[in-house]
Amino acid sequence: CNCTDLAIGEKHFSFDSVDPQLFSGAWYLSSIDISSETTQELPSDLLAGLSSLSSLKLTMNSLQELPSGFFLGATSSLVPDTLRSITISSDAVQELPPALFVGLTRLYTLNLAMPLEEIPSGLLEGLTRMSYLEFHNARLGELPGGLLNGLNNLKTFEFTNHQLTTVPEELFDGLSKLLAVDFRSGLI
Repeated sequence: CNCTDLAIGEKHFSFDSVDPQLFSGAWYLSSIDISSETTQELPSDLLAGLSSLSSLKLTMNSLQELPSGFFLGATSSLVPDTLRSITISSDAVQELPPALFVGLTRLYTLNLAMPLEEIPSGLLEGLTRMSYLEFHNARLGELPGGLLNGLNNLKTFEFTNHQLTTVPEELFDGLSKLLAVDFRSGLI
């Protein structure tokens, strides 16, 4: 198969975990969508060797956590940094590793829909090309003041279906390109 887009869903597969070799040799894949309610874990090296990957969707799943270093396989010195868009939704992921997105310098869109109880310091550090950032269904009561520091190209920030009671005054400092902010369906 010389296809560049791959979608795996409930109708095709049902699996608790993904085989680490699933994408072995599939360097040409540019888009992957894994949507399976039964998927509970992903191997940390699943993305290794995917040198053309620009879009990743992990939706409608039962992931318990995202492995530390999950995206390192996509940004090692042997693999170019090509990821532009990441969408991850899970009803069970409550925390993220602090350096999860390190090295994804070309990431343009990040959409996270999960019941996060905190956003680790430095989670978004180095994502200087980020233009669209979305958090949905987070359970935290406040945002870290420096969450958006360095995201100078950010145009849209959405934080919906949340439990925020306040927004730090300095949250949007230095974001001269910011055009839209959405705090819908929350306490504020």
